[in-house]
Amino acid sequence: MEKVLKFVDDLNPILRNTLLVIALLWILKIVLFFAHHFFIGFRLFIYSRFRHLDLTSIYGEVVVITGATDGIGFEFARQFAQRGHSIVIIGRNEQKLKHAVETVSQLLLPGKKVSSIQMDLNTDDVSVYHNIRNELQEYANEIGILINNAG
Repeated sequence: MEKVLKFVDDLNPILRNTLLVIALLWILKIVLFFAHHFFIGFRLFIYSRFRHLDLTSIYGEVVVITGATDGIGFEFARQFAQRGHSIVIIGRNEQKLKHAVETVSQLLLPGKKVSSIQMDLNTDDVSVYHNIRNELQEYANEIGILINNAG
């Protein structure tokens, strides 16, 4: 250890100060890196728990979700219903649609509604999409979010 300290003392003062500045800049870079990632994590995981986005004012009141009778689409419908959106569920199975509508309607806030459209999107027939467009005409100015989940 004494040899290292003697080596540092024997260095040219300009070189020693240059190495010291480089070391301090490297330490500053590491500290800023960790501080930056800490604040990103704080914003994502802590701050977001206390302040929810009001998606209805940003995008619109109605959320249209295809394939929302089960799985991820169904959970999307549940979450958006709890956050104050009206929901339109598009699916092909009538029984699953009824179950999804019943479940989601229990989570709706007052004044919101859930509706369903039974269509099979697994087709090349363009008229299916025209029918969906016609069904959605009553929500034309209110649709803010579309989730294409039909698989």
